[in-house]
Formats: sequence, C-alpha cells, structure tokens
Amino acid sequence: MSTRQTAVLGAVLLSIGLAGCPGPIQPRTKTIDPSTASVALVRGVIDADPACSVGVQSGPPRPQTWWNSLRPGQSPKAVSEGAVGFHLWVNPTGTCQGFRQDLYRTLFAYDLQSSASLKGLVTKATLTINAHILPQTRPNSLCEAFTAGGGGLLRLPASTSLPSSGFAELAPNQAFPTGPAIFSFPQPWLAGQIAPGVTSFDGGGQRASFSVDVTALVDQALTSGSNRLVFAISGSDEAPRNVRPPSEHDCRTSYRVTSLVISHL
Repeated sequence: MSTRQTAVLGAVLLSIGLAGCPGPIQPRTKTIDPSTASVALVRGVIDADPACSVGVQSGPPRPQTWWNSLRPGQSPKAVSEGAVGFHLWVNPTGTCQGFRQDLYRTLFAYDLQSSASLKGLVTKATLTINAHILPQTRPNSLCEAFTAGGGGLLRLPASTSLPSSGFAELAPNQAFPTGPAIFSFPQPWLAGQIAPGVTSFDGGGQRASFSVDVTALVDQALTSGSNRLVFAISGSDEAPRNVRPPSEHDCRTSYRVTSLVISHL
C-alpha cells in the first residue's frame, strides 16, 4: 500500500472513530419559579404618661392596611417580589416616648416535586436576590445604600407555609418564621464574593444583587425526598427597641427573587 493510500485510510478510520464516539455530556437546565409572600410584625411602646395615650394602634397605616392599599402588580405586591425592612414611627406629641416598630420579611419557596427525577444528577443550582425599589436611605443607619432594609438570607424548614393571600400581619404574640442564616448582606454594601458561594454585584441603578449557589441545598432536598426549598429575606434592623427612636424612618424595601436555575446531567 502506498504512503498516500495509507494516509487516506487512516483519515477514513479516524473520521469513523470520531463519529462513533460521543462527546462530553452537556448539562441541561431546568428553571423553577418562586412563590413569594410578605409577613409583618408590629412592636411598640405606649408611654406611661396619660397625656401620651397614643399607642401602637396609632400612627401610619398598619402593615395589613398598607398592603391592602397597594394595587395588584404594584411593587412589592408584584409577582416574585416582597417587602423587606422596617418602618419606625414615633409619637410626635410633646415629650411623649411612645413609638411603633413595623418589621417586614419576604418569604419565598421553590416546589421541587417536578424535579424528583434529578436526584444525583444536579451539577449546579443558583438563585438571585435583587433589591428592586429602594426607599430614601440614610447614612450611618441600618437603611443603607444599595441594600436599604435588606439584612440577609435565611433557610426555613420545608414545612413553612406562605400566606395564601401573599401577605400576613402576624399576631402580637407571634414571631417570624426563622431558620439558619445562609449569609448576611454586607453593611456597607460591597461587590465581589462575600460568602462561600455568594457573589454580590450592582444589579443596576445602585441596587444590590446577590447570586447564591444552592447546589448543596437542592442535592440535600432531593436526596431526602423533600419537595420544597423555603427561604426568607430578613430585615436590616429587627432588634426589639426599648427606647424611642430619634425620628420616624420608613425603610420598607421591595426585593425581587429569580427562578431557581438547576443544571443537571
């Protein structure tokens, strides 16, 4: 066989071998839209002075009344959005010390029922949290630029229920549903990797966004047979107050969460 014939035969065999050998497996992607809801908690102090009888029932509209006044689709009443942060009100009468502290959290959940077959096949899973509409922020306060009333991301038990109406003002003896912290929003805000698997960046218009790798959480949920992942965005200023704030401050912030993006084999 001539050298030319040998070269041609080698090229033919190589092409056949390449055609019959599959390339690397390309991961596929599945997205799951979140269910979102907001919850509020009202605290306050009524002044002991009878002349300062105005209590926690007074002041601006209570959280449920405020939420009901929003139009459907209006932030933070829009799809995939929720209210986060606080509204401090102080009794403006004379030297009265009464005040009200309205606190807000956004809850969101992903239904994994349709992804049960991906057990052991997930290569990556991510979600993103975006500060969507920010109030007027204040320097040297817990209502800061980029994040405003946002405080951090919590993992909640899979059994946590979201208010069916999209909002609930909790009873005075209730507490926010809670769980372990995944990460806290940096104060002041900064860009870059701020925690393992968490990247912070400007989502546009000086509004913070956080990309969160939740691969391990999705793996754990699918392995255990759980059909839900539930999270909460906590507020930046949730500590109970015993002393009247210096002034009223509305730091209610609209946050938006994205679909859960799952890459799998």
